[in-house]
Amino acid sequence: MAIIRIWLDQVAGILRRSAETLRHDYGAGALQIYLDALDEAEEATSRFFDEQHTGAAE
Repeated sequence: MAIIRIWLDQVAGILRRSAETLRHDYGAGALQIYLDALDEAEEATSRFFDEQHTGAAE
């Protein structure tokens, strides 16, 4: 599981860096939509791993 989490963190970093290009090419509105979607994905991923960890402990 730790390897998957590291990989997901790296992917998130790549996506966040690409946000600057999106802002430059399409404007701040598009950037905000992109960042909001990334935040939602990050929260969902964290919840998933928290549930997996909690389930494993039970």
